[in-house]
Amino acid sequence: ISETYNLGELKGMVALVRRIVIGTLAVELTGAILCSFVFVPEYGLAKGMFCALFHAVSAFCNAGMDIIGEQSLIPYAQNLWINLITMLLIILGGLGFPVWWDVLDTFRQQKQKQISLQKKVHHLAVHTKIVLVMTGALILVPAIFFFFFEYQNPETIGTFSLFGKIQASLFQSVTTRTAGFASVDQGKLTNASSFLTLILMFIGGSPSGTAGGMKTTTIAVLLCTVLCMAKGQNFTSIFQRKISPEIIRSALCVVMLGLVTLVTACMCLMAAENFSFLDILYEVMSALATVGLSRGITGQLCIFSKLVLVIVMYIGRIGPITMVVAIMRKNQKNTVRYDLPNGRIIVG
Repeated sequence: ISETYNLGELKGMVALVRRIVIGTLAVELTGAILCSFVFVPEYGLAKGMFCALFHAVSAFCNAGMDIIGEQSLIPYAQNLWINLITMLLIILGGLGFPVWWDVLDTFRQQKQKQISLQKKVHHLAVHTKIVLVMTGALILVPAIFFFFFEYQNPETIGTFSLFGKIQASLFQSVTTRTAGFASVDQGKLTNASSFLTLILMFIGGSPSGTAGGMKTTTIAVLLCTVLCMAKGQNFTSIFQRKISPEIIRSALCVVMLGLVTLVTACMCLMAAENFSFLDILYEVMSALATVGLSRGITGQLCIFSKLVLVIVMYIGRIGPITMVVAIMRKNQKNTVRYDLPNGRIIVG
C-alpha cells in the first residue's frame, strides 16, 4: 500500500485504508439500491435485495460472478437501467483509488477559486490523466468496432433495436476489461469481435483498482515510448512530463511476464484438450486478466487444464503488481558499482 500510494512511510496508513473502505462501501451500497429497483419486482424483496447487493459488489470488484442464472446478464441485454448501473460500477472499480482521490481533491481545492474546467483538468496528476484518457478511449473506440462487427449477427445483437445494439456494444466494451459479465453469448461472437475482446482483456483496467490485466498505464507508457521514438526523441514524455527509464522497463517486464504466462498456459491446454485455438486462447486470456468470460468450454476441461487456469489466474492477479514493486524498490545491496562496455545489437 505504501508503494502504491507513494506514502514513503507508514504514517497515515490507517486513515488511507479507512478512506478506501468507506468509499468502497458507499459505491457498492448505492449500486445495490439502484439495482434493487429491477431485481426486487422480479424476485421479491428478500431475494431481490440479495441479488442486487451481490451484483453490485461483483460489478464494482470486477469479479463477474452472479447468482442470476447460467446466462449471466444475457436476459438483461436490453435493460438500460441494469446495463448502465453495472457499467458505472465496473468503471469506478477499474479506475483505481488514486484516481478517485486525485479527481475529488483537485475539484474540491479548486472549487472556491472559480477557475475553468480546463484549468482543473490541468491540475490533475499525470497518472490520473493517463487513466482517464485510456479508459475513455478503450470504452468508446472498441464499442464502435463491436457495433459494426456484430450488427448483422443474429446470434448476438443482430435482432436488437438500434439503441439496443449501441447499448450492448458499450457493455461488451466495458465488461471485457476484466469485469466478466456477459450480455451476449461469447461463443457466438464473430472472429473479429473475439480478437478485439482478447486485446481488451489483455489490457485490463488501471493500477490500484479492482480490475486485472496488464493495466492501462502500462500500455500507455509503451505506446508513448514508441511514438516518441518515431518522432526522434531520446526520451518518453506524456502530457508534457518526462517518464523515467525505470517506469518504461517496469512496463516492459509486466507485458513480457504476461505474454510468457499466456503462451505457456496456452501450450499446456492445447496439449491436454481438443478445443479450437480461439477457444483455448480466449479461456487462458480471460484467466490471466481475471476476467471470467468464457466461450463455454470451462466445464469441459480436464483437471490438469483447470489447475493450469488456477495458476494463471493467481499470476494474473498478483504477478504484475509484485513484479513492478520488486523492480522499482531500491535495493542498496544489489547496487552495481561498475559499468560495462556497450554492446551493439541489431533489432527490428
